Amino acid sequence: RMIFAETDPNFKKLVWLVQTFGLSPQKVAQLTGKSRSYVARILSGDLSVGSDEFWGTLEANLDKIIALRTKAMFEVATVKVEELTN
Repeated sequence: RMIFAETDPNFKKLVWLVQTFGLSPQKVAQLTGKSRSYVARILSGDLSVGSDEFWGTLEANLDKIIALRTKAMFEVATVKVEELTN
């Protein structure tokens, strides 16, 4: 069965998570117990390796994914130190 990454909802969501939260394939691999190369293959569009176990583990670890992010979700204006002390 041929699976096209562009139309697969799980692939789209994983790419969104990686881009939105600045996650590396290594971070995703750590969370799922899979190798970095396994995750990189999925991110390159090779969905023949994306098992239900992999997607289920990602689902179960969404809280950790957010905790490991390297990008802020919301833009927050910086506050000058003087404003905090006055």
